[in-house]
Amino acid sequence: MEGRVAQDENTGTNGVSTIPLLTPYKMANFNLSHRIVLAPMARNRSYGNVPQPHAILYYSQRSSTGGLLIAESTGVSDTAQGYG
Repeated sequence: MEGRVAQDENTGTNGVSTIPLLTPYKMANFNLSHRIVLAPMARNRSYGNVPQPHAILYYSQRSSTGGLLIAESTGVSDTAQGYG
């Protein structure tokens, strides 16, 4: 029909398409404002396998309100670090 916007599960009530990745999501007890997750990374930037103050700045620069950020992976022993 002329003048009407077709709607599907990705179209809002105003006819504007929404991107599912950017829509809120409830995961157990967490209410996320979007579905973008920063996965854990092995940055290997700690001394003695202890997180340093620079990690706070690094992850705060990558965080968002209502987002999910899994900080870092860790080695199970000194000989299992995967680097020299």
